Amino acid sequence: ITGGAVNIYHNGSTKLTTTATGIDVTGTATMDGLTVSDGTETTSIPATADRLSFTGASLNYIQSAGSLFVQPTGDLVLNGSGAEIMRLKSGSVGIGTTSPASTISGSAAVLHLYDGTNNNLASLALQAGTVGSKWEIGALSSNALGFFDDGSEAMRIDSSGNVGIGGTSTARLTV
Repeated sequence: ITGGAVNIYHNGSTKLTTTATGIDVTGTATMDGLTVSDGTETTSIPATADRLSFTGASLNYIQSAGSLFVQPTGDLVLNGSGAEIMRLKSGSVGIGTTSPASTISGSAAVLHLYDGTNNNLASLALQAGTVGSKWEIGALSSNALGFFDDGSEAMRIDSSGNVGIGGTSTARLTV
């Protein structure tokens, strides 16, 4: 066939049509892999369908309600509502920043940690290395702020401003 469109039908309905720029498929296309290329950049879904592969120098992304971008620099960027939410860059996480200065960097007025398991302690743990003493600062269910050394409570400040050191009872501390 020369110079015209070709149509393929199934049960009287057009399922595949050739056009001047390619093909149009109506319905579901089942194949053992898919590669789309403009000769410079390629996007492919291999037959195993466990990954989406981009090979190009430009910005690569997956978009739905939000977007997940793989930047040419290797940064992984999560966008939502048209704005960047989080960035993974060279092993660091940036929240509200495009250039994380440390392993976890953020730009926010409040960092909110909550107890998702309802065990009455939401805490921030600080540990030097993998074998050093671990200190935690935690919000207790009694509306107190607790300080813990390797899981043992070392100090607390209750909602009245009273302080307890070495135990759970508190008293007014005057310095």
